[in-house]
Amino acid sequence: MRVLVAAFLAVACGGAERSQGDSEPSCDRVADHLVRLAERDNLAAADPKLAKGMRAEFDRQCQETPWSDERRKCLTAARSQDATLGCPKQ
Repeated sequence: MRVLVAAFLAVACGGAERSQGDSEPSCDRVADHLVRLAERDNLAAADPKLAKGMRAEFDRQCQETPWSDERRKCLTAARSQDATLGCPKQ
């Protein structure tokens, strides 16, 4: 649970000043990847309600902030939650 919260907080920061448009990777893809990282780093599947809430929040932040192409690419390339900390904040 602690690692899930850490992932949520690490990814919640940062944003860009432009529209996301049809850029890749999509916010859906980024959100799915971040939930998978949290589950893998915890060596267990997240409670379905928690995973659904985390995914929805990641997607919302990605779209509303919006996150830059560079940030989204970095987050989807990350192989651990710790690696996401090195991603651009915008």
